[in-house]
Amino acid sequence: LQEYLSQYNYQNDWKTKLGLPDSKKMIAIFPGSRKGEIARNLPLVLEAAEMLKQNDPDIIFGISCFNAATRSFLETHMGAYPHLKDALYQIPK
Repeated sequence: LQEYLSQYNYQNDWKTKLGLPDSKKMIAIFPGSRKGEIARNLPLVLEAAEMLKQNDPDIIFGISCFNAATRSFLETHMGAYPHLKDALYQIPK
């Protein structure tokens, strides 16, 4: 197992490679893969993110985004949460 895991070394600069602020803590958001799932899940998750951001202003959120159509759909929903504008990052870009 150790040999297998050693193939996947942790890269300290992964945030920099993705264009994320290196000094901030990040919470990953996985809103779903289908538009219906995203439409149901994302508003609740972003409301929770707003609460977390109020308690910890230095936190950021990485939202899983797997294609251009999903990216556009996510951006539409994310626009309803202007307080999170500088804290939401779609990954990959």
